[in-house]
Amino acid sequence: MRPLRSLLGAGWLGLVCALAVMSCDEAATVSQTPANRLVTTAWLAEHLADEDLVVVDARPTAQYLAAHVPGAVSASFSEADATSRGRTVSYGGGVDLFLAYDHPRLPFQEGPTAQVEAALRAMGVRKASQVVVYDAGAHFHAARFLFACEYHGFDRVSVLDGGLGKWLADGRETSVEVPVMPPGDVALSGVRPELVATTDDVLLAQADPNAAVVTALSPDWHFGATLPYSVAGHIPAAKMVPMAYFFRDDGTWRSPAQLRALLDVSGVGPGDGVITYCGGNPLSACSYFTLKYVLGQADVRVYAGAYLDWIQDPRDLTVHTWQHPEMLRDSDWIHWWAGDRIQALMLDAPAVVLDVREAAEYADGHVPWSVNLPMSDAAASSAAQWASALGSVGVGNTQEVVVCGEGLSGRVAAAFWLMEYLGHERVSLCAEGMGGWDARWGLTDEETIVGQAEHPLDVAIHPTTFFVTEEAGRRVTGAEDAPIHASFPRVWVFFGDGQPAGLPVDDFAIVPTGAVFTVDGQLRAAGEVWGAFDAAGASYFDEVVCAGATLGDAATCYLALRLLGYPLVRVYVPAGHAL
Repeated sequence: MRPLRSLLGAGWLGLVCALAVMSCDEAATVSQTPANRLVTTAWLAEHLADEDLVVVDARPTAQYLAAHVPGAVSASFSEADATSRGRTVSYGGGVDLFLAYDHPRLPFQEGPTAQVEAALRAMGVRKASQVVVYDAGAHFHAARFLFACEYHGFDRVSVLDGGLGKWLADGRETSVEVPVMPPGDVALSGVRPELVATTDDVLLAQADPNAAVVTALSPDWHFGATLPYSVAGHIPAAKMVPMAYFFRDDGTWRSPAQLRALLDVSGVGPGDGVITYCGGNPLSACSYFTLKYVLGQADVRVYAGAYLDWIQDPRDLTVHTWQHPEMLRDSDWIHWWAGDRIQALMLDAPAVVLDVREAAEYADGHVPWSVNLPMSDAAASSAAQWASALGSVGVGNTQEVVVCGEGLSGRVAAAFWLMEYLGHERVSLCAEGMGGWDARWGLTDEETIVGQAEHPLDVAIHPTTFFVTEEAGRRVTGAEDAPIHASFPRVWVFFGDGQPAGLPVDDFAIVPTGAVFTVDGQLRAAGEVWGAFDAAGASYFDEVVCAGATLGDAATCYLALRLLGYPLVRVYVPAGHAL
């Protein structure tokens, strides 16, 4: 069996370290209650001899045989069945004995209830049994076993908090004896389809504001930096809450308050319906258990087919590597939603292109119907001044604003940040820049008409009112600024190729321009960009403060992290600016 680091991906260690500030030495342990189904090592040691207690080791066979809790039975293959032609095939988590071996397309799918019932009876599980299952700690094996039992109608299962690792750390004894259990008589009621979600359920959840699709996979899988399957990436709009974040350093689960903080910043509300998924579905069972029984999220289901089912769907479903690809608009999208034809079909087009180059550059050639507002220094004017200027050229709060310039330059990035800082909720970028548009559709020097409507389908950009809602969380003015969320550490990142100077902190990471852009100025792949920031020490749930030699450099850092979906990203704009 591969170690946890291999299962989660190379970036898992950074994930764990990112939560160091989240009270890793917190003394409070989630107590055993019917709601959370966690038991402590002390509880298990006290009740180990109880007649109705069955202790199940959910680790792979070899680990069980090496040492286990005294009296524990294995949920995996016997020693004789654990290898095939000399190769280890024991996976753990009950998968060995519960698996539907004849599924035509997917691994990890449950066999029939009769098969699961027979396996549990062989473990000695009776109708009145209370089962406590454990794994190595900070793993998915125990939760995978629990979910399989629940899915087939047996709910009397709890999980040992911290697993065997915590058991050993507490100085408790282990055994190598394999007990012979009298056959159990547990009777399973049959599968509970309400606990699982289908591909169609996931598609519906993507359009439901009160639903969330949450992946337990690590960033290297999510952003396509690794290729575990035939297609790299993630299900569109999925929230990434990797399994590694669920646990403290000792392998026990984090507190409900800490877990709630993770979901809050990920955009998952307490009342949301949640569908968890991973590659094949074992890790998603850990998300299911954590959200439902440790945190208390009421509506949680497992996408049983998981990512494998998604990428094999005959409808050829979309897969993303960027978390927010909708922030990168290509020329064809802009040509329709902000172009000539839509202008004659709607009073106000759904999108407006904001060209942020200097007036002379704009006059030499621009995207048709774009409006010009130079942003050589986005911090030089106040919020009220920017609001007046934006409204005067037809940029309001309801249309999507597509920022355009010479590619993803510093002033384009600064305009992107400024629009979000002023409170606009739909800001995107002309991903191909002026050159890409020119090659596809051609530039124009025809002046865009900006004026009041004179016709029900008026062919002009109409001045409007831009309402400012300053989002202070997108800016840092100094080292003393309060954090966005006290549960997460702050990391300063200097972006660019210049020499860091004038920063209000001594401890900062450096990410060079080449780590995000190629030599010809193209944005690198999502996995590469994530890898550069992660290697610099800016993990996904850190509060990242972006700094640079110019505001454009800092904003470019901000833009890259926003595309990746980092939930806590800010730009360093020192106090004293007009903004």
